[in-house]
Amino acid sequence: MSDDGRWVLFDESGEGAVNTPTVYMRRMDGSPAVRLAPGLAMEFTSDRKWVLSVSVAERQIMLVPTGTGASRTYPLGPIQCHSAKWFPDESRILFAGNEPGGSLRAFALDPQTGAIEPISQEGIQLELFIAADAQHLVYPGPNRAYSLFPIGGGPARPIPNIRLEDRPALFTKDGKGIYLYQRGMVPSRLERLDVETGHRELIQELRPPELAGVFSISPVRVTADGSAYAYSFASLLHDLYIARGFI
Repeated sequence: MSDDGRWVLFDESGEGAVNTPTVYMRRMDGSPAVRLAPGLAMEFTSDRKWVLSVSVAERQIMLVPTGTGASRTYPLGPIQCHSAKWFPDESRILFAGNEPGGSLRAFALDPQTGAIEPISQEGIQLELFIAADAQHLVYPGPNRAYSLFPIGGGPARPIPNIRLEDRPALFTKDGKGIYLYQRGMVPSRLERLDVETGHRELIQELRPPELAGVFSISPVRVTADGSAYAYSFASLLHDLYIARGFI
């Protein structure tokens, strides 16, 4: 979501080449979606002038303008990128990727120079976030619960009162908390968790208008001040038939 909560960024497949994703943005008032470029949608910049996008097939990260102008492309060489996010000050791009024969690790990309730097050991999880202090990575540890891992190495710091079903959505504006939701739970709960004390506060229950067939609510996006949120959900419905006349 954009910082002001007025726009949501997403990607869809099905147009043109089969399974080729395309990035769109849509105003939250229900206006028609605006097509931006091929790729996987990641994040807006804070001024909403650019969109961070990833092409897994072509192994590159793109900055796509939301208005006029040309896209900026950053080839990643042999690195396969799976997700990307901005550092808090938007000076660098954090992405999760792996080199040939290697397992997943975190990298930092300088959008001014295109330089790429590994900033974690191999073997991290795809659910990767950067803490508000820009000094810690947040991802599930060996026990599957999310922890704070210092960039550059050092012991991890478990996040108090975080649960195995919790999935972070975003750090709060003051950097002291994380917005969480429960993937796989229907309905789900959008909560604020204080990373120092472990105190949890309910922000909103996430409940689609029709619950029939809904089996997953994910992903969830929220603004840093908690004033707006958006979510996707998956549902599976079947038709029941009665067959007669066989005897």
